[in-house]
Amino acid sequence: MKILSNKKLVVVLLIAILSFSIIGCGKKNEETIANQKEEKPKIPVESITAKADQLSDYVTVVGSTEASKSVQLTPQVQEEVEKVYVKVGDKVNKGDRLLVLDKDTLKIQVEQAEAGLKAAQANLDKALRGAREEEIAQLKARLEQAKASYEETEKAYNRQETLYKQHVISEQQFESMKSKYIAAKSGYETAKQSLKLAQNGATEEEIKALEAQVSQAKASYQAANIRLSKAEIKAPISGIISAVNIEEGEMAGGQPVIAIANIDQVKIVAYVSERNINKVNLGDKVEVDFNALERLVTGRVDSISPVMDQQKKAFPVEIIIDNQDNLIKGGMYAEINLVSERINNKVVIPQESIFEEADIEYVYIIKDGAAERRKVETGLSAAGKVVILSGIKEGEEVVVTGQEDLGAGAKVQVVNRGDN
Repeated sequence: MKILSNKKLVVVLLIAILSFSIIGCGKKNEETIANQKEEKPKIPVESITAKADQLSDYVTVVGSTEASKSVQLTPQVQEEVEKVYVKVGDKVNKGDRLLVLDKDTLKIQVEQAEAGLKAAQANLDKALRGAREEEIAQLKARLEQAKASYEETEKAYNRQETLYKQHVISEQQFESMKSKYIAAKSGYETAKQSLKLAQNGATEEEIKALEAQVSQAKASYQAANIRLSKAEIKAPISGIISAVNIEEGEMAGGQPVIAIANIDQVKIVAYVSERNINKVNLGDKVEVDFNALERLVTGRVDSISPVMDQQKKAFPVEIIIDNQDNLIKGGMYAEINLVSERINNKVVIPQESIFEEADIEYVYIIKDGAAERRKVETGLSAAGKVVILSGIKEGEEVVVTGQEDLGAGAKVQVVNRGDN
């Protein structure tokens, strides 16, 4: 009986020890599970700080460049070209000499006009002081000479007039003959009047007529000098010679002979639809993309036509671009980005921050190290960004990547800034 009791005692002890072990292991497992729950890893995300900004949308139009200033020069007198001083591609400054015409005929015309002025002035002077017998004899001889010159010139003029009407000679040739005829007739009339005044003495009316002849002679003299000055063609603007259409020895006619373009500034005429024209403002800065140059440049809106071009069915808009290095040439193709909508002073965040569920847009913001889901109302979106109309305040931390693994209240770790 004693032995049996000892065995029972041993069994009881074993059961007690086993129970104690089981209870201890259970407590350890519970502690381990609790610790694992507390040590759940944070979800890595990228974030930005919400800031008020500006966002613009654009409409793209196309056009080609041209010089902001360009001129084509046409000689105003018809003479042979004596010297051409420039060639295509030369840079010239305002006032530089470009071309010279033969001046011989023009100089003769100046001398003739000067002589006519002196004669008219002399006639007036004589009328004022009276004439002597020998002066009357001289005036008679001068009258005969002026008459002969007039009659000869009149015949030549009549012939030239017939040829002109038959289109045998040019208008410029006829006008040149007409000027000579008028001058000869004027000289003849002046000689008659001078003789008459010398013989009869000048009346007040006759003196006034002589004074008028002096004024006319002065005008003719000035006109002849102006024609002489036109024999030299000078650059009216600074720029680059873009065309030379005449050579030395050729006769200058009524056609342009030299062209100058200034491309220190270039302009582009683009055509904007009626839907977008009222969104474009004078002075707006625009981005211009030149594919040939593989670069973007900045231009500004210089003019907006209030009238639609009926062929293009759009409104012409002129853009000016500074081009001091002259890399942009006339005729280059360009794409222009015009602002079609602009939002100012609103919270702007990356488009990728937004996710949508059941047609409702949300973002996650970070608050006290945890994710908070926030419903938002969005506005204009462009260039990968979106305007937030409501739901986010300036200064709040917005998750931009990693939000697909988030839930409300999830702990997060910002691994790097999305706005850096």
